[in-house]
Amino acid sequence: MKSADLVKSFCNGERLATLSIQSGLPRPILREELIAAMGTEEYHRQTRANGGLAVAAKLKNASYRKKYSTKMRQSVSESIRRYMQNKKFRARWINKAKIASKKGVETIRTRLETDSYFRSNWSGKCRKGGNTSATTKKGMFAANQAERRIWSLKGLNRTGRKCVGPNGEKMYNELEVRVARALNSAGITYEYERIITAPNRNGFYSIDFFIQQGKTIFVEVTCWDDVAEKSKELEKKFEYLLKHFPTAKLALIVKERDREAYKHLLNRSIYILTSAQLICLVQEAKHTPS
Repeated sequence: MKSADLVKSFCNGERLATLSIQSGLPRPILREELIAAMGTEEYHRQTRANGGLAVAAKLKNASYRKKYSTKMRQSVSESIRRYMQNKKFRARWINKAKIASKKGVETIRTRLETDSYFRSNWSGKCRKGGNTSATTKKGMFAANQAERRIWSLKGLNRTGRKCVGPNGEKMYNELEVRVARALNSAGITYEYERIITAPNRNGFYSIDFFIQQGKTIFVEVTCWDDVAEKSKELEKKFEYLLKHFPTAKLALIVKERDREAYKHLLNRSIYILTSAQLICLVQEAKHTPS
């Protein structure tokens, strides 16, 4: 084969081993000819490209694909472990990971707040993944309830929150802040995120606002867009609270546009209120001790 033909075949993805057979030239000599015709840099670039094409073709085989994926994971893990022994590399890695993680969380939070399709899709995948993990007893569900409780509580404390309440609490949304300010202005003491032990998957329920004035009042605040989905979650929580705190009052604060929907979906014993109405409920409870 002529040198020009060799280069053409090589650039079209032909492997060096195949060209060696076709041309009758040993690989070292064939390599030297290609480098002389193409230049060292271009030869190596084309070599990498040809290798990629060969691997892509092999990856169509399921058995090869599985072995390749396993080998690549092991290779990457070993390389990272080796590099992480270097203190400078480790410090740079950790710093980059923190920056990337922060940007990722901010991006996801923004999309959850502004993109209804993304939020719906995200919620669906979370439900599916959680149900699968629970059914197969994998991930956090492989642990006992005590361990899950610890992990869930840590997750609760680490959740990114940008809103700050009147007493310095980091809150999920502005509606929670408005409720907290209303209670604070009225001189009503509350506990934010009171933890109530429960036999659910996490081992507890987190109550947005716990108020003890004459009667016990549990207050939930939500801005969740999927009213039907949130109602099912709240119904379970409220049912448990009613069973174990039969004299307590249960209140829910939601966006004005969602009030009627929640009234239709939830137990009638649950008060669907505004912040001002909640203040009245608490003041009324003061005069009717349990």
